Amino acid sequence: DTATSQRGEQGSTRDAATRERTKDGERTADSAGRIEAESRVAQKEQENTESQGEKPNIPKTEEAALRDALIDKLREAGIDVITDVEEAQRVLDEANGKGVSFFRTADGNAYGFTVGGKIYIDPRIATADTPIHEYAHLWASAMQKLNPKEWENIVKLMKGTPIWEEVKRNYPELTTDNEIADEVLAFYSGSRGAERLREEHAKILKGNGNVVEKVKAINAIKRVREALKHFWKNVADWFGIHFTTAEEVADKVLSDLLNGVNPTLAGIED
Repeated sequence: DTATSQRGEQGSTRDAATRERTKDGERTADSAGRIEAESRVAQKEQENTESQGEKPNIPKTEEAALRDALIDKLREAGIDVITDVEEAQRVLDEANGKGVSFFRTADGNAYGFTVGGKIYIDPRIATADTPIHEYAHLWASAMQKLNPKEWENIVKLMKGTPIWEEVKRNYPELTTDNEIADEVLAFYSGSRGAERLREEHAKILKGNGNVVEKVKAINAIKRVREALKHFWKNVADWFGIHFTTAEEVADKVLSDLLNGVNPTLAGIED
Protein backbone atom coordinates (compact mmCIF):
# COMPACT_ATOMS: atom_id res chain seq x y z
CA ASP A 1 0.00 0.00 0.00
CA THR A 2 1.96 3.39 0.12
CA ALA A 3 -0.99 3.91 2.00
CA THR A 4 -1.18 0.50 0.28
CA SER A 5 2.17 -0.91 1.31
CA GLN A 6 2.25 -2.79 4.57
CA ARG A 7 4.39 -1.50 7.38
CA GLY A 8 7.80 -2.83 8.39
CA GLU A 9 8.64 -6.26 7.17
CA GLN A 10 5.06 -6.72 5.94
CA GLY A 11 5.78 -4.12 3.23
CA SER A 12 7.03 -6.58 0.68
CA THR A 13 4.08 -8.95 0.64
CA ARG A 14 1.81 -8.79 -2.36
CA ASP A 15 -1.53 -10.43 -3.01
CA ALA A 16 -2.11 -11.92 -6.43
CA ALA A 17 -4.88 -10.29 -8.41
CA THR A 18 -7.34 -12.16 -10.56
CA ARG A 19 -10.51 -10.89 -12.15
CA GLU A 20 -13.34 -12.16 -14.31
CA ARG A 21 -15.41 -9.55 -16.12
CA THR A 22 -18.63 -9.38 -18.06
CA LYS A 23 -18.51 -8.43 -21.74
CA ASP A 24 -18.48 -4.69 -21.10
CA GLY A 25 -15.67 -4.96 -18.55
CA GLU A 26 -17.78 -4.59 -15.40
CA ARG A 27 -17.22 -7.09 -12.60
CA THR A 28 -20.35 -8.83 -11.37
CA ALA A 29 -20.93 -9.12 -7.62
CA ASP A 30 -22.58 -12.54 -7.60
CA SER A 31 -20.94 -14.39 -10.48
CA ALA A 32 -19.74 -17.81 -9.37
CA GLY A 33 -16.67 -17.34 -11.49
CA ARG A 34 -15.77 -13.93 -10.11
CA ILE A 35 -12.25 -13.78 -8.79
CA GLU A 36 -10.61 -10.88 -7.09
CA ALA A 37 -7.13 -11.85 -6.08
CA GLU A 38 -5.37 -8.78 -4.76
CA SER A 39 -1.90 -7.54 -5.64
CA ARG A 40 0.14 -5.46 -3.23
CA VAL A 41 1.64 -2.38 -4.79
CA ALA A 42 4.95 -3.49 -3.28
CA GLN A 43 5.32 -6.04 -6.09
CA LYS A 44 8.59 -4.55 -7.26
CA GLU A 45 10.23 -5.02 -3.89
CA GLN A 46 8.85 -8.55 -3.64
CA GLU A 47 10.13 -9.49 -7.10
CA ASN A 48 13.56 -8.05 -6.32
CA THR A 49 13.68 -10.17 -3.16
CA GLU A 50 12.72 -13.29 -5.06
CA SER A 51 15.20 -12.61 -7.88
CA GLN A 52 17.95 -12.59 -5.25
CA GLY A 53 16.93 -16.07 -4.14
CA GLU A 54 15.31 -14.97 -0.89
CA LYS A 55 12.01 -16.33 0.39
CA PRO A 56 8.97 -14.04 0.69
CA ASN A 57 8.36 -12.61 4.14
CA ILE A 58 6.61 -15.01 6.48
CA PRO A 59 4.40 -13.31 9.11
CA LYS A 60 5.75 -13.27 12.65
CA THR A 61 3.82 -15.02 15.39
CA GLU A 62 2.08 -11.80 16.51
CA GLU A 63 1.02 -10.90 12.97
CA ALA A 64 -0.21 -14.41 12.24
CA ALA A 65 -2.24 -14.41 15.47
CA LEU A 66 -3.90 -11.13 14.51
CA ARG A 67 -4.63 -12.39 10.99
CA ASP A 68 -6.10 -15.65 12.33
CA ALA A 69 -8.29 -13.78 14.81
CA LEU A 70 -9.70 -11.75 11.91
CA ILE A 71 -10.31 -14.94 9.95
CA ASP A 72 -12.23 -16.28 12.95
CA LYS A 73 -14.39 -13.12 12.94
CA LEU A 74 -15.19 -13.64 9.26
CA ARG A 75 -16.17 -17.25 9.85
CA GLU A 76 -18.31 -16.31 12.86
CA ALA A 77 -20.23 -13.98 10.52
CA GLY A 78 -20.97 -16.92 8.22
CA ILE A 79 -18.44 -15.99 5.55
CA ASP A 80 -16.62 -18.95 4.03
CA VAL A 81 -12.87 -18.50 4.49
CA ILE A 82 -10.72 -21.19 2.94
CA THR A 83 -7.13 -21.51 4.11
CA ASP A 84 -6.41 -24.80 2.35
CA VAL A 85 -3.66 -23.88 -0.09
CA GLU A 86 -4.29 -26.82 -2.41
CA GLU A 87 -7.99 -26.05 -2.66
CA ALA A 88 -7.24 -22.40 -3.40
CA GLN A 89 -4.84 -23.44 -6.13
CA ARG A 90 -7.50 -25.67 -7.68
CA VAL A 91 -9.89 -22.72 -7.78
CA LEU A 92 -7.27 -20.53 -9.42
CA ASP A 93 -6.40 -23.20 -11.96
CA GLU A 94 -10.03 -23.77 -12.82
CA ALA A 95 -10.62 -20.06 -13.27
CA ASN A 96 -7.55 -19.81 -15.46
CA GLY A 97 -9.06 -22.44 -17.70
CA LYS A 98 -12.02 -20.13 -18.25
CA GLY A 99 -9.84 -17.34 -19.58
CA VAL A 100 -9.50 -15.23 -16.46
CA SER A 101 -6.55 -12.87 -16.36
CA PHE A 102 -4.06 -13.40 -13.56
CA PHE A 103 -1.87 -10.90 -11.79
CA ARG A 104 0.54 -12.65 -9.48
CA THR A 105 3.86 -12.06 -7.82
CA ALA A 106 6.95 -13.54 -9.44
CA ASP A 107 6.63 -16.68 -7.31
CA GLY A 108 3.04 -17.20 -8.49
CA ASN A 109 1.49 -17.11 -5.01
CA ALA A 110 -1.92 -15.65 -4.25
CA TYR A 111 -1.92 -14.15 -0.76
CA GLY A 112 -5.68 -13.70 -0.80
CA PHE A 113 -8.61 -13.57 -3.21
CA THR A 114 -12.38 -13.83 -3.33
CA VAL A 115 -14.55 -15.90 -5.64
CA GLY A 116 -18.24 -16.69 -5.46
CA GLY A 117 -18.61 -14.87 -2.14
CA LYS A 118 -15.86 -16.98 -0.56
CA ILE A 119 -12.52 -15.71 0.69
CA TYR A 120 -9.34 -17.69 0.07
CA ILE A 121 -6.26 -16.90 2.16
CA ASP A 122 -2.80 -18.45 2.09
CA PRO A 123 -1.92 -18.80 5.80
CA ARG A 124 1.75 -19.31 5.02
CA ILE A 125 2.30 -15.75 3.88
CA ALA A 126 -0.86 -13.64 4.34
CA THR A 127 -0.82 -10.84 6.92
CA ALA A 128 -3.51 -9.03 8.90
CA ASP A 129 -4.19 -6.77 5.92
CA THR A 130 -5.41 -9.68 3.80
CA PRO A 131 -8.68 -10.63 5.58
CA ILE A 132 -9.71 -6.96 5.78
CA HIS A 133 -8.73 -6.36 2.16
CA GLU A 134 -10.78 -9.28 0.89
CA TYR A 135 -13.73 -8.44 3.15
CA ALA A 136 -13.70 -4.91 1.72
CA HIS A 137 -14.42 -6.34 -1.73
CA LEU A 138 -17.49 -8.17 -0.44
CA TRP A 139 -18.56 -4.99 1.37
CA ALA A 140 -18.09 -2.87 -1.74
CA SER A 141 -20.17 -5.27 -3.82
CA ALA A 142 -23.02 -5.04 -1.31
CA MET A 143 -22.87 -1.25 -1.23
CA GLN A 144 -22.90 -1.01 -5.02
CA LYS A 145 -25.95 -3.26 -5.16
CA LEU A 146 -27.97 -1.81 -2.28
CA ASN A 147 -27.05 1.87 -2.34
CA PRO A 148 -25.62 2.84 -5.75
CA LYS A 149 -26.03 6.55 -5.00
CA GLU A 150 -23.81 6.35 -1.92
CA TRP A 151 -21.38 4.17 -3.84
CA GLU A 152 -21.00 7.04 -6.31
CA ASN A 153 -20.06 9.22 -3.36
CA ILE A 154 -17.55 6.61 -2.18
CA VAL A 155 -15.97 6.56 -5.65
CA LYS A 156 -15.45 10.33 -5.41
CA LEU A 157 -13.91 9.98 -1.95
CA MET A 158 -11.56 7.24 -3.14
CA LYS A 159 -10.47 9.46 -6.02
CA GLY A 160 -9.26 11.94 -3.44
CA THR A 161 -6.77 9.50 -1.92
CA PRO A 162 -3.14 9.23 -3.04
CA ILE A 163 -3.74 5.53 -3.70
CA TRP A 164 -6.04 6.22 -6.66
CA GLU A 165 -3.34 7.04 -9.20
CA GLU A 166 -1.09 4.33 -7.81
CA VAL A 167 -3.76 1.67 -8.30
CA LYS A 168 -4.43 2.93 -11.83
CA ARG A 169 -0.75 2.58 -12.66
CA ASN A 170 -0.41 -0.87 -11.13
CA TYR A 171 -3.72 -2.22 -12.40
CA PRO A 172 -4.13 -1.12 -16.02
CA GLU A 173 -6.72 -3.88 -16.44
CA LEU A 174 -9.10 -1.85 -14.24
CA THR A 175 -10.84 0.35 -16.78
CA THR A 176 -13.81 1.87 -14.93
CA ASP A 177 -14.02 4.16 -11.92
CA ASN A 178 -16.08 1.51 -10.09
CA GLU A 179 -13.36 -1.09 -10.55
CA ILE A 180 -10.60 1.27 -9.46
CA ALA A 181 -12.59 2.52 -6.45
CA ASP A 182 -13.27 -1.08 -5.38
CA GLU A 183 -9.54 -1.83 -5.40
CA VAL A 184 -8.58 1.46 -3.74
CA LEU A 185 -11.10 0.86 -0.96
CA ALA A 186 -9.73 -2.64 -0.40
CA PHE A 187 -6.15 -1.40 -0.18
CA TYR A 188 -7.04 1.53 2.02
CA SER A 189 -9.27 -0.49 4.36
CA GLY A 190 -6.72 -3.28 4.67
CA SER A 191 -3.82 -0.96 5.36
CA ARG A 192 -5.63 1.40 7.74
CA GLY A 193 -7.52 -1.34 9.56
CA ALA A 194 -4.51 -3.60 10.06
CA GLU A 195 -2.43 -0.70 11.33
CA ARG A 196 -5.04 0.23 13.94
CA LEU A 197 -5.17 -3.37 15.12
CA ARG A 198 -1.39 -3.67 15.22
CA GLU A 199 -1.08 -0.53 17.32
CA GLU A 200 -3.62 -1.82 19.84
CA HIS A 201 -1.98 -5.24 19.77
CA ALA A 202 1.40 -3.67 20.54
CA LYS A 203 -0.04 -1.94 23.62
CA ILE A 204 -1.37 -5.26 24.88
CA LEU A 205 1.94 -6.99 24.22
CA LYS A 206 3.73 -4.48 26.46
CA GLY A 207 1.39 -4.98 29.37
CA ASN A 208 0.60 -8.69 29.13
CA GLY A 209 3.76 -10.55 28.31
CA ASN A 210 2.50 -13.89 29.64
CA VAL A 211 -0.82 -13.97 27.80
CA VAL A 212 -1.02 -16.34 24.83
CA GLU A 213 -0.88 -14.74 21.39
CA LYS A 214 -4.43 -15.64 20.39
CA VAL A 215 -5.89 -13.98 23.48
CA LYS A 216 -3.83 -10.84 22.85
CA ALA A 217 -5.07 -10.66 19.27
CA ILE A 218 -8.69 -11.14 20.34
CA ASN A 219 -8.34 -8.40 22.96
CA ALA A 220 -6.88 -6.03 20.36
CA ILE A 221 -9.87 -6.66 18.09
CA LYS A 222 -12.28 -6.00 20.98
CA ARG A 223 -10.60 -2.70 21.83
CA VAL A 224 -10.69 -1.43 18.25
CA ARG A 225 -14.28 -2.58 17.82
CA GLU A 226 -15.32 -0.64 20.94
CA ALA A 227 -13.46 2.45 19.75
CA LEU A 228 -15.25 2.33 16.41
CA LYS A 229 -18.63 2.09 18.11
CA HIS A 230 -18.31 5.75 19.12
CA PHE A 231 -18.58 6.63 15.43
CA TRP A 232 -20.59 3.74 13.97
CA LYS A 233 -23.35 2.74 16.36
CA ASN A 234 -25.48 1.08 13.68
CA VAL A 235 -23.98 -1.93 11.95
CA ALA A 236 -25.08 -3.26 8.57
CA ASP A 237 -26.54 0.16 7.72
CA TRP A 238 -26.49 0.17 3.93
CA PHE A 239 -29.13 2.80 3.30
CA GLY A 240 -29.24 5.56 5.93
CA ILE A 241 -25.59 6.40 5.66
CA HIS A 242 -23.47 9.10 4.06
CA PHE A 243 -19.69 9.32 4.17
CA THR A 244 -17.70 12.55 4.09
CA THR A 245 -14.13 11.19 4.07
CA ALA A 246 -12.25 8.16 2.78
CA GLU A 247 -11.21 7.42 6.37
CA GLU A 248 -14.86 7.12 7.38
CA VAL A 249 -15.48 4.54 4.67
CA ALA A 250 -12.44 2.47 5.64
CA ASP A 251 -13.38 2.60 9.32
CA LYS A 252 -16.96 1.51 8.52
CA VAL A 253 -15.62 -1.48 6.60
CA LEU A 254 -13.51 -2.48 9.61
CA SER A 255 -16.37 -1.81 12.02
CA ASP A 256 -18.74 -4.04 10.07
CA LEU A 257 -16.14 -6.81 9.87
CA LEU A 258 -15.45 -6.72 13.61
CA ASN A 259 -19.19 -6.67 14.36
CA GLY A 260 -19.91 -9.75 12.30
CA VAL A 261 -21.67 -8.20 9.31
CA ASN A 262 -21.86 -10.59 6.35
CA PRO A 263 -22.06 -8.51 3.14
CA THR A 264 -22.95 -11.56 1.06
CA LEU A 265 -26.30 -11.71 2.89
CA ALA A 266 -27.02 -7.99 2.53
CA GLY A 267 -30.49 -7.34 1.14
CA ILE A 268 -31.60 -10.94 1.58
CA GLU A 269 -34.81 -11.19 3.58
CA ASP A 270 -35.12 -13.98 6.13
